[in-house]
Amino acid sequence: MKIRALSIADKPAWLALRRRLRPALSDQQHAQDWNRIMEQRDQRTTLLCVDGQLALHQVFNDGE
Repeated sequence: MKIRALSIADKPAWLALRRRLRPALSDQQHAQDWNRIMEQRDQRTTLLCVDGQLALHQVFNDGE
């Protein structure tokens, strides 16, 4: 496992993880959350845990 900062390239995996963790939210709500995180990335820390197959497992966001 590797811990690293969230990047724009992580959007598909991040959205898939969010859909599994919060299935009650719409795709639009997940997309709005992604956009908010990207807009605030200079002010917040968002980390991911990625396995050897580049699967996203966990997100840490200091603003949530």
